[in-house]
Amino acid sequence: MNLEFIKAAIAKADIPSEYAYITGWIKFLALAISLVLLFLATVVILRFRAAGKHGGGVDAAGAPPKKSGHVPQKLQKVTTGWEGVVKLIDSYNLSDWKLAVIEGDKFVDLALREAGFPGETMGERLMMIKPGQLGNLQFLWDAHKLRNLIVHDLNFKIDQRQAQSAVHVFEQTLRELGRI
Repeated sequence: MNLEFIKAAIAKADIPSEYAYITGWIKFLALAISLVLLFLATVVILRFRAAGKHGGGVDAAGAPPKKSGHVPQKLQKVTTGWEGVVKLIDSYNLSDWKLAVIEGDKFVDLALREAGFPGETMGERLMMIKPGQLGNLQFLWDAHKLRNLIVHDLNFKIDQRQAQSAVHVFEQTLRELGRI
């Protein structure tokens, strides 16, 4: 059927005034419902974007979880957690090797923070370390750069030898700091 034909038929039709009043209300309600649905869709999209920026999830009130600036002093010795990194590096799985490097870097970062090295990030802490404060500083930089490549380039391929080398450097650093 032709839409123009239907419009013309409605325009020619003699609709009693009480029905014209109802059609006006129907148009108004349709517009109001459309606006409410548009508003709700916008709210849902904004919440999903906010959840993605904050690591995912929302609390009971629907707000993203609050992050605390407090870093717990949980690693006096990291032996148990470090054993997990060693297991990952002995795997035959590429993603396990990547995770071992990332986790190893986290352990060293926390150990450096707890040892009192200044800086907001691992990179800043490494820049602030003076030569001689850590025996393997250049190797630690190289291992941290490898971690950054893994984290920032999803297509980055790593072989087990590279991962083992980085984890070995992290282990040496943790030993030097007295963490394992």
